[in-house]
Amino acid sequence: MKSLLRNRFLRHSMPRIFFFGMMGATLFVHPSFIVNGAFYAVAGYLLFVSVFGIVDRIRIKGRKSRRDYAGIIVSAVLLLFVANSLVFARYLAHLAPLCLGAFLMLEGLYYFSVSLCGPEGWQRGILAVLSILVFLSGMSVVLFTLGFGVHGLFGLSAVSGIASGLSCAYALTACLLYRGKTKRHIESEETI
Repeated sequence: MKSLLRNRFLRHSMPRIFFFGMMGATLFVHPSFIVNGAFYAVAGYLLFVSVFGIVDRIRIKGRKSRRDYAGIIVSAVLLLFVANSLVFARYLAHLAPLCLGAFLMLEGLYYFSVSLCGPEGWQRGILAVLSILVFLSGMSVVLFTLGFGVHGLFGLSAVSGIASGLSCAYALTACLLYRGKTKRHIESEETI
């Protein structure tokens, strides 16, 4: 189970790094992006993730397990949610920071479960701390959206940019640690 979660994370890590890195940079450069385009960016990313999840599970050769069918169903529900969100985008676009914060909180929980599958020792500790920071930064985006922040739109976009940057940093760190662990494991098997 641990290797399955780790392999799925590694397979989807590059689009995640790209999305959160670009989102963080864009929010720092253009603070008005949080109300004008962030909703469409998050919806586009979720659309990509849901389609990629369906295709990824359908392409599995051999007999599919219940987990694969459950993954197809979850991806299809996510696809329907994104389609409905895009239909009602005119009404939901004002909730973009709230959606981004909730999405980052879910990513933080996912990252924490991935960090438990990670390497032993200090590397697992670093990943766990980063995942908790991603969760807390998502929570701060939600709190800033609900009016508990300072500096208005600029403060909200700065907090959202930091949260996206932390998510990008976690994904990049985990990707580098896991790929290094996988390469060392393969090299040790070849020497035996």
